Parts: sequence; C-alpha cells; structure tokens
Amino acid sequence: MKRIFTLVMALLLALSLMTACGGNNSNGSTTPSLSSDSNNVSDEPGEFFGADGLIDLRDNRNYFAVVNGVRYDMNTTIRNVLDDGYTVDESAIDLKEILKPGSYKGTLNFYKGKDIYFTVHPINRTNNPITQAECSIIYMYFSSSNPANVTIVCGLTIGSTLADVEKVFGVDYYSKTDTIVTYKPSNADNRAFTFMFDDSGKVKNILIQGDVAID
Repeated sequence: MKRIFTLVMALLLALSLMTACGGNNSNGSTTPSLSSDSNNVSDEPGEFFGADGLIDLRDNRNYFAVVNGVRYDMNTTIRNVLDDGYTVDESAIDLKEILKPGSYKGTLNFYKGKDIYFTVHPINRTNNPITQAECSIIYMYFSSSNPANVTIVCGLTIGSTLADVEKVFGVDYYSKTDTIVTYKPSNADNRAFTFMFDDSGKVKNILIQGDVAID
C-alpha cells in the first residue's frame, strides 16, 4: 500500500510541475469558523478571492485542508499533526534527524491505527537546522482510498465534480487531461492544486502544493 501511495504521489507531482463559492469579496469567507482548540487552526477566514470572483491562487492562505474537522495550513509542522493523534512509520523516517535549511527527505504518511489518512512532503523552511519533526508541510495528498474526511477551499472534497472545481478555480488551467486538472498562479510558481478524477467524473485524489520559499 505504501508503494502505491508513493507512486501516485510521484505521478501527481510530475504532472503538476509540467464562478466562486463565496461571491466577489476579495476578503470574503464562506467557511464556518473552526474550533480554536487546535494550534493548527488559523484565525484567518477560510477563502480569499481575486477580482474575478475566483479563488486567488496567489494567496498562501488558500492552501489548506480541513482533515476530520482540524485545519492544516502549509506552515503546519509534522509535530503539530502528530500532536493531533496521528502516527508515522518510524522505520521509514527518523523524526529526530537534523535537516539543513531548505532541505527535505521525501514524503511520509500519517496514520491512525493501520489506516493511512493523508500523505505529506515536509521541508525545512527556516534559516536554521531543525529536526524533521519540526519541518513544515509543503505538499498534502488525499485519496478516496483514505478514511479521512477532508475538505479544502470552498468545501471541495473527494467526490466533487469537475463542475464543482471549475466554479471555484475557473477554467484557466495550468494543465488538463481527461482525468487530471492542475491550477497554478503562474508557470514559474511552485504552488498548485491538482485534482484527479475517477471514471464517473468524481474527484478521487487531491494534491495541494504550497510555497517552498524559506521564511
């Protein structure tokens, strides 16, 4: 199973590198405020729109996911997620390993019990050496085969349709095939949203890529 997730993640990363749900308010939000009990929940509104009424892909605050009711932004650390009751395969990753600024080791899966809930790619976005556990998430990957309940901007989720996605992001794709669409702020930007669709036209995989720049 871990090999399958790694292969799918690699495919989506390779592909992604090659009318709105909340009106036209550039600072508007249609997402209910979440519980402030978790240190991963942002105080910012849920969505930020451009002048065209579509999600603003240039705004880092739109790059988040709500997993089982808890919001994770791209500055969330591995330690933050572990504190929410998830585990990782410590035979595959050394959380105490020190990474240099800007460096990373690869993807890792977050588990609850034996089930993989979601997959991430951490990186050291600080100017100092830190452990892998303190690294920030820059990619988040969700699959229909995971038991996690996940929503992203404007409530898009596993099972959404292409029409649902286009209402939020529009039709100005970075790339589009019969089964995969990717949106990016610009060709040179690392940030992206990628959606993979099943045979019925429903979203089965979601990949969110955040900013890799060092803070």
